[in-house]
Amino acid sequence: RRAYEAWLDPANFDGDGRQKRRLEDFRAEFGA
Repeated sequence: RRAYEAWLDPANFDGDGRQKRRLEDFRAEFGA
């Protein structure tokens, strides 16, 4: 869940609305 919330955080998107990091990256970081 933490990985999903971090992925959806507005800070993960650039000015054009594109994600900076993939959900898979957050899942690996948080061990999900």
